[in-house]
Amino acid sequence: YFRYALSLRGIENYEKSDKIMQKFNDQKPNDRRGKAFLSKVDYRSAIEELSRDDIELDNLDINTQFSDFGTAEYANGIVFASARGGGRKYRWNEEPYLDLYLAEKTENGFGEVIEIEGKVNTKFHESSAVFSPNGQYMFFTRNNFYKRRYKEDETGINRLQLYRAALNEDGAWGDIHKVHFNSEDYSVAHPALNKSGTRLYFASDMPGTFGQSDIFVVEVYEDGSLGEPENLGASINTEGQESFPFIDTNGNLFYSSTGFPGLGGMDVFKSEGLDQKVGSGIYRNLPVVNVGKPVNS
Repeated sequence: YFRYALSLRGIENYEKSDKIMQKFNDQKPNDRRGKAFLSKVDYRSAIEELSRDDIELDNLDINTQFSDFGTAEYANGIVFASARGGGRKYRWNEEPYLDLYLAEKTENGFGEVIEIEGKVNTKFHESSAVFSPNGQYMFFTRNNFYKRRYKEDETGINRLQLYRAALNEDGAWGDIHKVHFNSEDYSVAHPALNKSGTRLYFASDMPGTFGQSDIFVVEVYEDGSLGEPENLGASINTEGQESFPFIDTNGNLFYSSTGFPGLGGMDVFKSEGLDQKVGSGIYRNLPVVNVGKPVNS
């Protein structure tokens, strides 16, 4: 019922979607996704009020017919994941495996797109890079492929993992290490750093997760090592899928979720000032709002 309701939203059949979501809630009355829907039955009006008519979305010239996503600012440009590289195809979507690419900003947009230099890209997926404030190291997502060894869990699935790379003197990325809480049994992905580089946010389905994947936070020490991950809790995470966190310069958390009332399968949501509240240890029961149109659709 829940997946059917999301599919109906995807074709803008909101009236029927709401009826199916009601059936979902009747079947699983303790599921917070249904409770969130019931608490905001008129959610579309609320989203309209939060929508902005002063924002325009432009499709960048650097996009291709393949997947292009997961953007981070770096130096005088952006780094992003793309399947444009050719080579063997990933069997889940019949596109080439993802690599990380760099595009420099120009007066008219972006210039030539090139592969990021160094040993980051492999024959498997790399995506979702984020860079330390001093530009000396980055965290990124890769398949569980390290030192030429490809590993799967007990069900035959190769999980996503987080890696850290350091910038060499020649401007290439190397010295790649796994983060200590990676596992063959769950995924850890999509890193985001706060402005000071002292906290890393990421998505995972590790033990302690409420749903398909949750947003976690971990302290980053001066040497680039990491502390122990902490789940951001039930006000941020649901029984659905939460992913792709981003912390802006004001400490606001933006992320994607299927668990709150929205316009499509995944919408972007915001929790204002979350990073400062994590620092104070008080971040439970935080309000989460849909950022509205035109970001969501």
